[in-house]
Amino acid sequence: MDEDCLWYFHTSILNPKNHDSFQFYLIHGRNMSPPDNVYVSLRNAGKGDIVLLAKPVTLTEGDRVTLTTDVLMATDGTSKPEKLLYAVSVPPVHGQIEYINYPGVPISSYSQLDVVAQKVCDVHDNSHEASKDSFRLCRWRNKTNNLQNS
Repeated sequence: MDEDCLWYFHTSILNPKNHDSFQFYLIHGRNMSPPDNVYVSLRNAGKGDIVLLAKPVTLTEGDRVTLTTDVLMATDGTSKPEKLLYAVSVPPVHGQIEYINYPGVPISSYSQLDVVAQKVCDVHDNSHEASKDSFRLCRWRNKTNNLQNS
């Protein structure tokens, strides 16, 4: 599940200092915490380029389709599909992406290993006004490397 998690996505080429930082506040009603700084050490994993195969899928109203390696497959030459992670940056307008074992609970990220194990599905919300829908992914090599848009 992705609840109560803070995700950091590094989106630029590594700078000579190999670090980044950001500041955040926690807000509850009218109360706000003091600012907190988070410092991130970056490293280049030296892996190969990510190769992505993504094909469109067709759903009918209220249907769901399991994402398989036939429609979504990424590799980076490491043979570690659990480290190839996807983030749903723009979810479907007329449905959601969810784990098969947790129906009704939308997810915002999953791994290539989840796709290989057929644990992820795209679920249409049964709305009649939608003849087409899509979602946009960001994919990244692992939790410490560069984000790449797809």
